[in-house]
Amino acid sequence: MVKPLAPADVVSAQVAGFPDFVIETWNTAIAKKWSGTQSRIEQDDIMLELIAASPMLVNRGDVFARHWLDIDDVYRAEGWVVEYNKPIESYDAYFVFKKSKISC
Repeated sequence: MVKPLAPADVVSAQVAGFPDFVIETWNTAIAKKWSGTQSRIEQDDIMLELIAASPMLVNRGDVFARHWLDIDDVYRAEGWVVEYNKPIESYDAYFVFKKSKISC
């Protein structure tokens, strides 16, 4: 019998929905950009890295459609503070990852 998804299981379901290379690409980007206090990852940069890492032919539209940028809750569940900043006009969108005070 199939049961409804429980709120406590949402993040696990999200992670299960991501191909391994998506999480690996994000992990690599976070480590590469780590300043000692945070990682700032430009949306365009991670987009290109996800496209390059994909074993299938994908484009920007596919990355959005597959929700490969929607990783906030997945990393928050691991103790990160994740901020997404999407400007109206003046600069490019980016993600910031910081250690949560709880995980310090």
